[in-house]
Amino acid sequence: MRKGIISFIAALMIICSTGCKNPIKGRTEINKILFATVIGIDKPIEGKDTVKITITTPGIESKKPKEGKKQAEPQILTAEGSSFFEALRNFRFFADRKMFLGHVNFILIGEEAAKENVADCLDILVRDHELRLNSKVFVVKGNMAEKVINYAAGNDEYLASQLENLRTNAGGLSHSSGIELLKVIQTFGKKKSSTYIPYVTINNTSYPNMTSANKDIYMEGYAIFKEMNLIGYIRDGESRGFNWVKNKIDSGVIVLTTKKDNIVSVEIIDSYSKIVPHITDDHIDVSINLKMSSNIVEINGSEKIFDESTIEFLENQQNNIIKSEIQSVIAYAKDTNTDFLDIFSIIEHKYPVKWAKIKNKKEKAIEDIRFDVEVQSRINRTYTIKESSSTKGGK
Repeated sequence: MRKGIISFIAALMIICSTGCKNPIKGRTEINKILFATVIGIDKPIEGKDTVKITITTPGIESKKPKEGKKQAEPQILTAEGSSFFEALRNFRFFADRKMFLGHVNFILIGEEAAKENVADCLDILVRDHELRLNSKVFVVKGNMAEKVINYAAGNDEYLASQLENLRTNAGGLSHSSGIELLKVIQTFGKKKSSTYIPYVTINNTSYPNMTSANKDIYMEGYAIFKEMNLIGYIRDGESRGFNWVKNKIDSGVIVLTTKKDNIVSVEIIDSYSKIVPHITDDHIDVSINLKMSSNIVEINGSEKIFDESTIEFLENQQNNIIKSEIQSVIAYAKDTNTDFLDIFSIIEHKYPVKWAKIKNKKEKAIEDIRFDVEVQSRINRTYTIKESSSTKGGK
């Protein structure tokens, strides 16, 4: 019996070790894999009913080193097809390695593609077993994703690293933030859905005085979607107003002026908002209550501001600025009749029975809702100094 088992194992080993076919199904050697890190999705402007896919990879060692050093250069590939999957498979016509999507961290959607049912563009990426559901999604304002990928190819920093740095730094202004692929798809799964996706641009018309050589990719605000189609963009006060409401504020700067018109800059330290809906006789009222605190980081001028009346004056001004930003994004939601603030979901959770009765009557519910915004803020401290430098110099 023992000899028979040994003979069987030996025969099995001989069979598995002969021939050229890979005995492990699905295995691919690492040097035959093309690791994509950024995917761009576009609708060709020429009017063709196709999908264009552009991918970029990490740096690949150049065969022609420059200045005695080997340069790491990204590889950029583009393919088209009648569907996303066909375009992705068409890379096999010319790619020298098999595409692998497991390293994709960022998905860029060109503006034209975003205007035509963006959920269709992302469908295969959610179904594919390789792609990460926490990949970050961006819309490219005013351009194709392919152009951003090619634009970034000449920079010293890889595109994936640039996008990650932009996403991380966005918290310092709170005008934008990241969103994951799974979150986008979950939002589009709702009936009459509206949502937001942060946008990037290389056409810097919004902030012409802010430039950085060879790294002019900007993350400014949010692209707004209604029923899976791009309808517009918000930035500055509107986009930060959105973040106030959605509790997405990390930090930021608010510039105040004293009674004598001296500038005082404060840093946002924390913020919390609560949305409270009310239904009375089928009419909806929504209260947005926000509390925040800030610290003084800069004082221009020699005015002494650290007395109760001046601090109260600055806090009231701070309240009004925040309230104005929140009201500006509410006005945008009303003008576009778009629930990207997710107000309906909050109403449904609090009043499921009442909402079931009135939701079909509320085709223009956002326009009809009365919003009341209340802001309570305080200025906490002044960091390491209590007086301005000008005041100290005058003593």
